[in-house]
Amino acid sequence: MKIKPTADFVFFSVPEKKENKGEIILSDISSDRQFIGLVDAIGPEVKNIKVGDKIIFNPFILRELNLDGKKIYLIKSKDIYGVIGK
Repeated sequence: MKIKPTADFVFFSVPEKKENKGEIILSDISSDRQFIGLVDAIGPEVKNIKVGDKIIFNPFILRELNLDGKKIYLIKSKDIYGVIGK
């Protein structure tokens, strides 16, 4: 499914590195040390960020969507702290 955000929203994914501790599986998005995502789509008002960029974001502001079995995260561009390797 192709999706296009509006305004200054950014859709991104977080690589799932799962860690098994006993019977509990924790994904990195739930851990305090995960603040990096990969941009999948940007809205028309987003500046200085492009599809494919690695971003550092505020993990307490994002919203999680489940589209066709894939987790996608939605955030406003103002809540992105920076772009890695630009």
